[in-house]
Amino acid sequence: MKPRRHYCSLHPVSNSPTSCLTRSLHLSLLADGNIHIFREYDQPGGALLASAFRGLVEKHPGSRRSGVVTSWEQRTGHLLVGGDSRFIRAWDARIEYPIFDFPTQAGSNCTSITSDYFGGHVFVAGFGDGVIRIFDKRLGEDRAIVRVIRQHHTWIKSVTMQKGDGAELVTGR
Repeated sequence: MKPRRHYCSLHPVSNSPTSCLTRSLHLSLLADGNIHIFREYDQPGGALLASAFRGLVEKHPGSRRSGVVTSWEQRTGHLLVGGDSRFIRAWDARIEYPIFDFPTQAGSNCTSITSDYFGGHVFVAGFGDGVIRIFDKRLGEDRAIVRVIRQHHTWIKSVTMQKGDGAELVTGR
């Protein structure tokens, strides 16, 4: 059986509004933790591999696998990677290097990640047991969890922080 593959588009961090339109990137995720980033995917001749790395090194499959889940932070250029792991890893896409490994302190896999659109400091992760954890990157890896919400009791399919003041969190189960 072939590994699941997910796709999304990324835009490089830049001060120029036109560079985002001319230099879009394409992110491809494999359930085994591998991440491929392509450039010029919309040009004749096909996509060119810009970067490839293993987003999740340590795998911790639970009773139900979530594969790999990500959130792209446009302002900071960070890629958050979670899933079948006890950690959520933050990658600096500019230097292609992991900068943080946040312990999830969860008994189940991470199923969804979203981040603060404007500040880039806060991110939220949903888990397979229905728990939602709010992280603040400014507090460091071991103290980053600032709130745990146990409102749901089943798999969290999606978490989204509303753009604006960032005060609204929407979850789907």
